Amino acid sequence: MLCTQCSMYWTCLREQGPVYDELDEGLQREFQMYIDDRGITPALGEYLRHLIHDKEEREYIAWLDNVKKFVEK
Repeated sequence: MLCTQCSMYWTCLREQGPVYDELDEGLQREFQMYIDDRGITPALGEYLRHLIHDKEEREYIAWLDNVKKFVEK
């Protein structure tokens, strides 16, 4: 599946799943307890978001370098 939300044309490998706000309130509460018990915090989510963005940028730059080398042959 091609992700239309990505700034670059990368294939998204994640499953979209249901909209959280549309889940049963009891299920939302249980899920929140589940992630709280495992120490998953908004700060961790923000850290991972930045980490993933950095990794994607590094991979894109490496890809551009490979394209440059190929074109220069």
